[in-house]
Amino acid sequence: MRRDARIKKLLLVAGLCIGAFVIVPVASASAAPLTGSCAITGTATFTNKNLTSTPQTGIEYTFSGNATCVEAGTNNPQSGTATVHGKFGGECAKAESEGAGEGSLLGHTFNTFKFKAAAGSVLFEIGGGAPGGITGDAGFYLSGSPLTPGEIAAQCAASPSGVHQLGFEAVAAGTLQ
Repeated sequence: MRRDARIKKLLLVAGLCIGAFVIVPVASASAAPLTGSCAITGTATFTNKNLTSTPQTGIEYTFSGNATCVEAGTNNPQSGTATVHGKFGGECAKAESEGAGEGSLLGHTFNTFKFKAAAGSVLFEIGGGAPGGITGDAGFYLSGSPLTPGEIAAQCAASPSGVHQLGFEAVAAGTLQ
């Protein structure tokens, strides 16, 4: 009986050591939460079909840009990339995400990006929104070389071919785990 108890203890200790070995690298590899505010500028690209004045579903998008974030309570800005991809339904005048998009902000990855848009303004949530997430607002129809913002909006609304890309500026605040 003593031998069985020793074997059980040895297996338990070995199992705990292996578990700690597997868990510790994962925990140390994850970045600390990002809490603060960010300014993001970039381009939205519609990858499988153009955004038009006709309502559509299953429009695939990629948002990519540069972000500058300031950690709450500091004056130290951090700069890096911001990317999001997913699907949405809508038209030039209004749109809404279909499911949750995925992306990254300054190296923090997420798989819960949702948005609603109307008249070129997009309200979005990352990580389920506040508290414990990030909320923000993006303005579209801002760049579209060689078109001016007004020309982009007019082309999107009036042209059967719609637009393939839109520039955006966004502000966001909250905590990203």
